[in-house]
Amino acid sequence: MNRPTLKLNSILPWLMCFAAFVGLSKSALATVNENLAYTYYQVNVDSASSLRKALNAASPFKSNGRIFHGHTDWHISWHFWWDERPDGRCSIKRVSVEFTSTIGLPQLISATIAQQNQFNTYVAALRTHELGHVNVGKSAAYAIDQAIFNLPEMASCSSLGAAANDVGNRMLSDYQAREIRYDAETEHGKTQGAWLDR
Repeated sequence: MNRPTLKLNSILPWLMCFAAFVGLSKSALATVNENLAYTYYQVNVDSASSLRKALNAASPFKSNGRIFHGHTDWHISWHFWWDERPDGRCSIKRVSVEFTSTIGLPQLISATIAQQNQFNTYVAALRTHELGHVNVGKSAAYAIDQAIFNLPEMASCSSLGAAANDVGNRMLSDYQAREIRYDAETEHGKTQGAWLDR
């Protein structure tokens, strides 16, 4: 008796395309919208003064008795939609996460050439440090997006909604703690070059 043979190599491309399509369709239902903005405060440096002193005087970023020359704020909000079955069981249909961030940096208005060169090196390192804060927040946004989207089906939509918000808030707290560790590990940017001796 002749048995039919299956040519795997002939259907493998189709299977791969189908898998890619399924993956794309699923990921398209979970999205993160990102927005990054910059704000600047002006700094004037007298030729007889130090860059650090001028930045300390001009910076609007003060907390717990400390002055910071750069600052990052980020905010995450999430929305989700579900499918409810006739028996009341509920599953996540779509997720949308909004991630907005703002970096505040100094802008040098007047200075000597030497001070300008010192500022350029310093502010580049400061921007790198602040972008690290943005990346922590961005990672949180994507983690929340996927965690909510991958929640299992639940007995009711009210249970599912509560679970979605619980997991979102829990992950948000976790990444806020990571941001505190990031500042501790980098000494608020010092290990990344964002430091002025004078």
